Amino acid sequence: MDAKDRIIRELKRQLAEQELRLAAQRDAIENLLREVAELKLKLAKANKDSSTSSKPPSSDIVKPPGKKRPRGRPKKRKKGAQAGHDRKLRKPLPPERVDETIEYGIDEGEVRRLGLTPTGDFDIIQHVELPESPVHVTEYRLAVYRDADGNLYIPDCPELKGPIFGPRLLATIGWLKSMAHCSYSTIEAWMEDVLQVPVSRGYLSMIRDIRFLEKHPDKRTKAWADRLLDRTRRMFSAWHRRDEMTADGFNRSMLTHRDRFLQIVRNPPSTREAANLAGRFATVDYVDPESSQTRQYDLSQDYFRFMFVEGVEPTNNHTEQQVRQCVIDRLITQGTRGLVGQRYHERMWTAIATCKKQCRNFFSFLRESIAAHLQNRQAPSLLHG
Repeated sequence: MDAKDRIIRELKRQLAEQELRLAAQRDAIENLLREVAELKLKLAKANKDSSTSSKPPSSDIVKPPGKKRPRGRPKKRKKGAQAGHDRKLRKPLPPERVDETIEYGIDEGEVRRLGLTPTGDFDIIQHVELPESPVHVTEYRLAVYRDADGNLYIPDCPELKGPIFGPRLLATIGWLKSMAHCSYSTIEAWMEDVLQVPVSRGYLSMIRDIRFLEKHPDKRTKAWADRLLDRTRRMFSAWHRRDEMTADGFNRSMLTHRDRFLQIVRNPPSTREAANLAGRFATVDYVDPESSQTRQYDLSQDYFRFMFVEGVEPTNNHTEQQVRQCVIDRLITQGTRGLVGQRYHERMWTAIATCKKQCRNFFSFLRESIAAHLQNRQAPSLLHG
C-alpha cells in the first residue's frame, strides 16, 4: 500500500467518525427539541384557566387568570340583574307544597282613611323552613313468648327484614356520598347534628364493603353477602341500644353478635372477592420480637374494639378527624378568592370544632345564631359559662 492509499484510508476513517459525531449531534438536537415541545405543552396546560379552556371558573381559585384593570377606583357592581340580562326570581312552590297560609290585610280604619278599595288579589311571599324533626320514626314492639323449655319466641315481622333506614333516607345518604362527595364521617356528623339520628361510620362503611358483594355474579357469594348484611344490621342495632342494657347484658350481646358474624365471614365461598373480605377478619401468625416465638393475632379484634372498649367509636383516627373538615372543604371547593370567604370559613370551622369539643350540636348552634341575628338579639356564645 503506497502513501496515497494510506491517505485515502485515513480520510475515509475521519469522515466516518465525523458522520457518527454528526448523527449523535442530530439525535441530541432532536431529543432537546422534543423535550422543549413537551415542556411547552406542560406549561400551556399549567396556565389554562376558565378563559382559555373548558375548565370551570372554580379552578381559577388556584391560579386566577390575569385581568387588565382600569386605573382609578373600581366601580362597584350593582345588585341584581346586570345590564343585558333578564331578571331572575325564585319561582314560588305550587299550592300542594304549601302547609300553612296566613293572610294579612290593612286595618279597616286605615283603608277608609286612605280611600282604598280591595282588589281581591294577593301579593304572594313564601317563607320556607325545615320542620323541627325531619325524620319519621316507627317503633316495632315485638311481644316475647316463652315455651315450656324456656326458649324465647318473638313474632315474625316482615318489615324488619330490610335495613333500619327507609328508602328515602337511604337515598339521601347515597346522594350525600356520591353527588355531594361527602365522606362517611361527614354523613355521620350530618345525621347526628341535623337529623339527630345517631349512626356509626362503621355501619355505613361495613355495609358498603358487603353490599359490593351483593352484586357479585356468583350466587353463593351473593347469598353469603346477604347473610353478612343481615348480621351486620342486627349487630349495630344492638350496639345503638347499649343504653337500654346493663353492662353485663350489653357485653354478652356484643359477644354473641361478634361470634355469629365471625362464623359467617370466616366461611366464605370460593371467590377472590369473598376471600379478600374474609381475610380482614382472619387470625394470622407473627413472630414475637421479645421471645422469638410464633404467636397468633386475631385481626377481627381491631374491627370490634368499639364494642368492648368504652369511649372508642368506629371512626377514623382522632387526630385526622380534627382537620378533616378543613381538608375536605378545600379539596372540593379549591379554597376562597378573598378575605370575606376566608373569614367565613375560619369562623365556621372554629364553631364546628368548638361545638364538637363541647359536645354541642353545631346545627342547633348555627340555627340559634341565625335566629338571634334576624331578631336583633344577642347571639349564643361558644365560651363555657
